[in-house]
Amino acid sequence: MTAPPCKDEPTETGSKSLVPDAALAGSGTGSGTRRRTSTGVRTVTMASVVYAAMVLLFTLISLYTAPQASQSGTFRPFPTIPLHVLILVSLGLGLGLTASAVRRRLDLGLAILVPALVVLTDLDHLPSYFGLAQPIRPAHSFIFILCTVALMATVIRKRDVELATLSAFFAHLSVDTGVFPPFSPVSFQYYDLGEFRTSFVVAAVAFALAAGLATNQNRHRGVS
Repeated sequence: MTAPPCKDEPTETGSKSLVPDAALAGSGTGSGTRRRTSTGVRTVTMASVVYAAMVLLFTLISLYTAPQASQSGTFRPFPTIPLHVLILVSLGLGLGLTASAVRRRLDLGLAILVPALVVLTDLDHLPSYFGLAQPIRPAHSFIFILCTVALMATVIRKRDVELATLSAFFAHLSVDTGVFPPFSPVSFQYYDLGEFRTSFVVAAVAFALAAGLATNQNRHRGVS
């Protein structure tokens, strides 16, 4: 007669089932962590579309709400455009890589998103490009960035994207020279913000670092 197995001894079937479960649990945790700490293509695309749409919306509103006297915006001379864009892209790329450095891994999403938003801010020069009178830099305003970040918080719902957007905006302001309407489209009173350029650089770096510390974890459902 064969004795029954002792209860304290694991059966062969039971011992085999533990290994795959542990491996699956480990692999699932790692995969989830990767998803939460990287910015996906869909998120980058959505954020860029939302930002560009808001720039164009503020530009359109300004054409109807700005006083005639303030519609003196002119398009940048063409020979200066390549260098200007190169500076904007380089600064944005540096900030995106700064956010990645905080995460200790390359986040291509942030490395692409920040320079893209830095450049897209200049879409508010389009009326001048087509020969239309317009106010100067209508989307270079604090009201614009507050509305845009609020919209991203509603649509995209990812904190690092909102912080990266703030970083890109202040990075752009730090490169531009001349006058701005910081409260457009409510007011088109122009101010020379040159003395705040250092503050804008500090803000851009601070928001980039904060974006790197933040995770891509959805606050509700969000965009992946």
